[in-house]
Amino acid sequence: MKKLLLVGLLALAMAVAAFADIPNRDKTAVQEAITPHGGGGATGACSIVYYNLCSRWLWVWSGWSPGDEIGVVFDLPLDCGKLPGEECLNTGFWWYWRYTTPGWGYTVHYDVYDIDAAYCKIGGSLGTSASQDPVERWNFHPALGTAITSDLGGILATWDKGGLPYAGTDNNYKNAAAPGLCPGYAPGPIRSFIWLPAAVCPTYYFGDGMGPVQLLMDAGFDCQPTATEDASWTGVKSLFR
Repeated sequence: MKKLLLVGLLALAMAVAAFADIPNRDKTAVQEAITPHGGGGATGACSIVYYNLCSRWLWVWSGWSPGDEIGVVFDLPLDCGKLPGEECLNTGFWWYWRYTTPGWGYTVHYDVYDIDAAYCKIGGSLGTSASQDPVERWNFHPALGTAITSDLGGILATWDKGGLPYAGTDNNYKNAAAPGLCPGYAPGPIRSFIWLPAAVCPTYYFGDGMGPVQLLMDAGFDCQPTATEDASWTGVKSLFR
């Protein structure tokens, strides 16, 4: 398929076997410096960030088609203290996009899902934000959808038109090459995935030659007991949150 990288960046392009042999999908990445958004993550009882920008470098991913869907799956018990019987409400998120073209129809839509242990979507979207037209680099989006009841929750973005914008992830190579900024660096767990059109389960995950890489997305969650749980437990648990 036609490359969408700017001519000036082609010399830097590096084909990454992040998801081998995707039919008719030519996903490439280019290294680029980044500045954190500085907002401290999304507001909420917890803010979950899986990417590591210690070197201030990222991968920029191109070659997307309409209906391609990417996202992060969050482990809410491990990373937000979700207890059995609780539900977690997304309170907002930051997402990083590059080569945006506001006003030209290159929109995405966001969804939040319950996710099972195989990283498959459970049922339909819990909430959708349609026709979002990203601006360059960091974008904030307010609370999305109803409460997540499963232990894993996913926030996903889908290309409406395809091609643009490009997605960003952290960069294992640059992090490993900066021991002063990233002491003892090692790639993180697999948390960032690709669902091709109509896929219920992720077809591939994001990675470079060193291991998994993470989409540049911060998400806030507020986990609370359900209506059937003893209300007094809320006060007790808040002491230890």
